[in-house]
Amino acid sequence: MPMQSVVQHLHRAALLADRRWQLNDHNDPVYLSSAAAYCDAVIGEKHWTSKLREPRCPTRARYILSSPEEFKTLMANILSGSFL
Repeated sequence: MPMQSVVQHLHRAALLADRRWQLNDHNDPVYLSSAAAYCDAVIGEKHWTSKLREPRCPTRARYILSSPEEFKTLMANILSGSFL
């Protein structure tokens, strides 16, 4: 299952970062991994998208975005015919 390896990578990276966990942090990797494994574009929190951008992360998403502004830029580029 493609998303399983992404989930494992995100959990491992978060544990190695010795980051303080928030209430939703256990759900974020699961749902974000679904998108990263099956969608062309993923938008998420900076912490998690930085983990998805790591070269060893097995994500299939073509675009990994960290803000609504990046999404707006991507959509404008797609609509105008010039991709990022």
